[in-house]
Amino acid sequence: MVYPEPWCMPRLFTAGIAAFYEGYYANKGINIIKGTVAVGFGTNANGEVTDVKLKDGRVLEADIVVVGVGGRPLTALFKGQVVEEKGGIKTDAFFKTSIPGVYAVGDVATFPLKLYNDIRRVEHVDHARKSAEQAVKVCDILKSYYDFLQVPRGASDEQIKRAYRKLALKYHPDKNQGNEETNKKFAEINNAYEVLSDSEKRGIYDRYGEEGLKQHAANGGRGGGGMNIQDIFSSTILPVSLAEVPWKKKRGLLKVMTLIVELDATLEDLYMGGSLKVWRVKNVIKPAPGKRRCNCRNEVYHKQIGPGMFQQMTEQVCEQCPNVKYEREGDFITVDIEKGMQDGQEVVFYEDGEPIIDGEAGDLKFRIRTAPHDRFRREGNDLHTTVTITLVQALVGFEKTIKHLDEHLVDISSKGITKPKEVRKFKGEGMPLHYSNKKGDLYVTFEILFPTSLTEDQKTKIKDVLG
Repeated sequence: MVYPEPWCMPRLFTAGIAAFYEGYYANKGINIIKGTVAVGFGTNANGEVTDVKLKDGRVLEADIVVVGVGGRPLTALFKGQVVEEKGGIKTDAFFKTSIPGVYAVGDVATFPLKLYNDIRRVEHVDHARKSAEQAVKVCDILKSYYDFLQVPRGASDEQIKRAYRKLALKYHPDKNQGNEETNKKFAEINNAYEVLSDSEKRGIYDRYGEEGLKQHAANGGRGGGGMNIQDIFSSTILPVSLAEVPWKKKRGLLKVMTLIVELDATLEDLYMGGSLKVWRVKNVIKPAPGKRRCNCRNEVYHKQIGPGMFQQMTEQVCEQCPNVKYEREGDFITVDIEKGMQDGQEVVFYEDGEPIIDGEAGDLKFRIRTAPHDRFRREGNDLHTTVTITLVQALVGFEKTIKHLDEHLVDISSKGITKPKEVRKFKGEGMPLHYSNKKGDLYVTFEILFPTSLTEDQKTKIKDVLG
């Protein structure tokens, strides 16, 4: 082994690690020569290698020469001795050069990497190290999206959603104010959930990694899009025919677009959390007799084999498929209502919308809408209610409680005078904030119940008291 510097691989390793490898190779009977470089080699009449020439003038007997990495890509020393290609020494897939017994590796070599059927030069060792570091980062990201949510890679949508709720509540900034570590954790959890809760993004992420997501975003990629379908519910029944459902074409496949359904949630459920069972009727794809023409074909896709490295793959698929048909089936969907959800927030059932033959099923989204309540009115995180008291209570004070949404009692008693239309705030008695232990406020407006008539004696007494 010939190295131009004191240590074997000072650009890759510390001196201690380099010394370890030096000793390892020395114990294998390898002679390590330092402080010079190879500048050429001699061959016999048959073109076989006989020796290697060093820059310091020495000539070493050799049967095989392996040209390795240096401080920079340098092939000038071997000009005219081996065939070059694209700025490097041409090799085959086994790093063999055009001269029998001579191999080239590292930054000086070019060989047919299976990247888009192209010939690429192998990266210089320093670049390779940086790529390796990047690969580690990518691997961490690929691993961490699922690790952040503490779910396996094959987790279902429901598992991911449950894990996110639990962790988001635990690490929410409102519960951990001033804690940078938990704030970072919360951001990581949200980032992971944003990707893994979106079927399209998750598919890209699983297949191409985070780099694929960035390219997808740069190309203007976005979700399935939404469309309101009015009257899709009737007494909590969801009947819809495929003809009514919008769809789009995606990567050669038909993709049914997202169904968005307005769902009225009671204040009680939004205050305490709850669930609604919704009866839904939709098309289901079932086997049918015979064969059918389909959209199958040879499909070409790219598979990531390393950081920034993709391999083109071709998958053979059929020309004819078993016949299928649509049948209408009904089932119950349980929609979880989380404490503190706001109007417009959505509960998503991925790929649980209408199916389509030779395509991808759309998503079903329930958009939360606060149902009217007979006692309370919601404004953001605050609650409003009106309480009627008598004129006497308004003047002399009163003791009174009102029953809240979870049936706990709120004391609204007063010892002073209460004016008509007076509004009093009861802190922390409003709606819970989503994914937080905090609550909004309760505002009570007081209405005064005046008597419809007074006797002369009552009038006299009031005048005497109030003068």
